[in-house]
Amino acid sequence: MKSIKKIFALLMSVIMVFSMFSTSILAATDGKITISNTNSTVSMNGHKYTAYKIFDVIYDASKTNYSYSITNEFKSFFNSKGYNTDQQAYDYVANLSGDEQLQILAKELYAAKGAAVGKSVTATSANQAIIDGLDHGYYLVYDEGNSGATSEGEKTVAAAILTTTNPEVTVNLKADAPTMDKKITGVSHSASNEVGSSNTEAVDAQIGEHIQFKLTSKVPDLTGYSSYTYTISDTLSKGLTFDNNVKVMIGANESTTQCTIIPNGQTFTVTIPYSILKANNKGDAIVVTYSATLNKDALVYPDGTNTNTASLKYSNNPNDGSSVENTPSKEVKVYTFQLDITKQNSSGGVLGGAEFTLKNSDGSYIALVKDGVSGKYIVDPSTTGTETNSLIVSDGSGKIFVVGLKAGNYTLTETRAPEGYNLLSEPMVVTIAATYNGEHTELVKVEGNTPVVVNNTGSLLPTTGGIGTTIFVVAGIGIMALAVVLMIMKKKKHGKES
Repeated sequence: MKSIKKIFALLMSVIMVFSMFSTSILAATDGKITISNTNSTVSMNGHKYTAYKIFDVIYDASKTNYSYSITNEFKSFFNSKGYNTDQQAYDYVANLSGDEQLQILAKELYAAKGAAVGKSVTATSANQAIIDGLDHGYYLVYDEGNSGATSEGEKTVAAAILTTTNPEVTVNLKADAPTMDKKITGVSHSASNEVGSSNTEAVDAQIGEHIQFKLTSKVPDLTGYSSYTYTISDTLSKGLTFDNNVKVMIGANESTTQCTIIPNGQTFTVTIPYSILKANNKGDAIVVTYSATLNKDALVYPDGTNTNTASLKYSNNPNDGSSVENTPSKEVKVYTFQLDITKQNSSGGVLGGAEFTLKNSDGSYIALVKDGVSGKYIVDPSTTGTETNSLIVSDGSGKIFVVGLKAGNYTLTETRAPEGYNLLSEPMVVTIAATYNGEHTELVKVEGNTPVVVNNTGSLLPTTGGIGTTIFVVAGIGIMALAVVLMIMKKKKHGKES
């Protein structure tokens, strides 16, 4: 954004010609303000930009000399400050020094605009908007936002002066209002408010695991404020349980105990007091970290996602302590998966009654509890996994559902086969693979979570080769030979008797 200080410096130079001309006419309407976006993190698309005229430009008959006069809509603003003439208004703005003082004036002018009607345009691109057909004069340009949630909190003020020698002006807007971002930094087996090694917006987790979250913002510009609202609101879906372990860092210092943290079920707020903000420097990093546990109420993909959203409420008017805005809500997602096992024979017929144990990639049993309504097995983080509590059994349709798993490798070991079938000779490794989009904000697909386990019919005797076959053949021949001998001996005996 062009320095407002430079704009007012230009205003000072041209206002010097006040009252020099007895004959005057209003300026032409060929003025144009181009609003340019230099912040790649903010899109102008859909935002409504309005230019409010603060000073009229009055030309003499030759249209080569001009002066400024306060517009009727803003006379009361200058009058309230004791500046009742154009010259006094000029002296007021001319004596302002530094961008901060000029920013205060810009905000005060907008707050005092009342019923003033500006000329507006809605941006149709991310980086530019043009307001044309303007009378010459000094304008305040304001981003009115739009009805969409993504625009709130990105409001920006800029100034522009249009004259015959400079009828077209470009102003660069920046998102100088507070912003906030939210990321997932890790998944662990214990609650932690430390920053993990990840920095993503979507992860998968097992029921009972703790997801680490990070909220980032900066100390706002407090110029002109004697009080300031700065409250973060965080909402967790029912599948996430807040671990109540918030940590607040401002710059290099921990400020948790100086903040007001209020948990309320699935929501909590963190309020940083004005005194703490004031004690730090504008632009210092504000980092809020905490964790939440994925619980038994978690939505299971593809039926749902466990979301966590947050926004920041902040003051937006130094003259009105009750005037606040909210940043756009930031959302992150936690997924969990279901293992859908089908037990069948070699002909595709379903097999009930097969029993398995389930282990994770570390070789540890996963504790499970069977839901009495759905019949599904749900991960039970309240106890340590054992061979007994990790047991799963196929139902009459040959199905086993295990709910609440993350992506990774799992081992199924059959401990009991259906009647008339052989046990699997080796454990079966199942891999749940999750694919995310390039930005890692959305899950794209899940594979490997629907394994089919096949059992073969059991046999009392081997059907081909091997020592078993040889033994039975030899035994059979022996029995037959013995029978022949017995028959011969019996005949000889009967011959002697006769």
